Amino acid sequence: MNPDDRLALLSHPEWLKLLRHFELGQGFALIVLLVGDSSLARLCRTELDLWLVARQRPRLYALPIEKPEDLENVPETLLATAPPDGPIWINGSGARELYERAWTNCALQLNRIRNTLMRQFTAPLILAGPPWIREILRDTAPDLWSIRAFVSEVSLPPDRTPVPLRDPFATIESDAGIDPDFTLQQADALRGRPDQERQLSYLLDRAGEALMRRGRYEEASTVLQEAVDLAEHAAGHDPDDAHHLHALSLAYMRIGDLMHRLIADNKAGQFFGKASETMEQLVHSHPGDSEYLQRLAISYSLLGFVTPEARDQLYRKSLDIYEKLVRNQPDRIDFLHNLSVAYGIIGDLCFRSGALDDAQRFYEKAVDIFKSLTERSGRLKDFRDLSVAYNRMGDLLTAQRMHDEARQYYQRALDITQDLVRKAPERVDYLRELISDLEHIGSPEALAEARQKLERLTQSQTPNNISS
Repeated sequence: MNPDDRLALLSHPEWLKLLRHFELGQGFALIVLLVGDSSLARLCRTELDLWLVARQRPRLYALPIEKPEDLENVPETLLATAPPDGPIWINGSGARELYERAWTNCALQLNRIRNTLMRQFTAPLILAGPPWIREILRDTAPDLWSIRAFVSEVSLPPDRTPVPLRDPFATIESDAGIDPDFTLQQADALRGRPDQERQLSYLLDRAGEALMRRGRYEEASTVLQEAVDLAEHAAGHDPDDAHHLHALSLAYMRIGDLMHRLIADNKAGQFFGKASETMEQLVHSHPGDSEYLQRLAISYSLLGFVTPEARDQLYRKSLDIYEKLVRNQPDRIDFLHNLSVAYGIIGDLCFRSGALDDAQRFYEKAVDIFKSLTERSGRLKDFRDLSVAYNRMGDLLTAQRMHDEARQYYQRALDITQDLVRKAPERVDYLRELISDLEHIGSPEALAEARQKLERLTQSQTPNNISS
């Protein structure tokens, strides 16, 4: 594995989803990590271990798997293992002709002892293996999915171009289509010219964003730090200038976003904190400016995302702002959208803390707004968000053992994703969500067909064309 592989993994949406599961999850869980080969599995193990160490979490405990017989004996080995503090890593990567039988027997035995595993272990159990083990686990160990389960499939494109991270609530402006090298040439022409600092900072910010999207993180860091330095100098020279303060806040957000992509959340939190403080100054001096208020809400959400100890407080501060914005301007679609996202996030917090009635109340509010947005705008994005909201309701009702009601919500989500794939068949992200929905309630035939479509689509598209 080369350094580009690591950067590609760290920004892969499925990997980020897995990390978020670890960040938010509690107790025992079955995690199936599908990887293309043994070298990628080793990289995933190394990076997950580093992620845990950086957050002062218990490290991975790896069961020794050197041959198919070791994998076959995993259930017996687990029962004889004193429960470790950290997650248990089981890597069964290998050629199908050698490992298929071992995976089948392993899955059969795991299925039989699933309740014992839940009682014995308090940390997640990670099964890492090739993508074809998904069908084996589904067909051979169906009862495993009655416990808390999570599936993540990580694959690196041939040229190892990283897929950019997009947090669902982070609406920092993106400049995906610009050429960073040309923009940097424009910036070079402005250096040393009087009264051009603001324009220079703006160009550097755009170039830094574009560099991030191309996975050129080291260059992006240098460029964005220069943009921050220029913005800080301008704001320090004229601290009452709202334009300077606004530009400074955006510069902090951008470099914080880069630190978050690099899994340096302590540094990301520092920059997001500075962005929040700067926006608070602007809101204090311009209390009626809705754009500044919205920026402040975004900065609180970003800071909460990387600051677990203050997450609830920061997300609720963000929610309060969005509710105020919608009260003042009820027809603003962007405000309504952000409010519904905020309701979903608070619902998630309530769900994880066991406050299921509160979670349902927030989820229902999110559903109502997204339904209204789909009727008003007709945007595919709003339908996609409504599908996510339906799935949240399905998960909540499943946790309450209201399986019939949960199935109704899962079906509504599936109906939407099927329609999205019909309307935009080139969108990989829609197809991935369809597969996720089919795993809830779809037929094996429909699921296999969707996976085949995804494989053909990803093979036919270059990474720059793939939506994430």
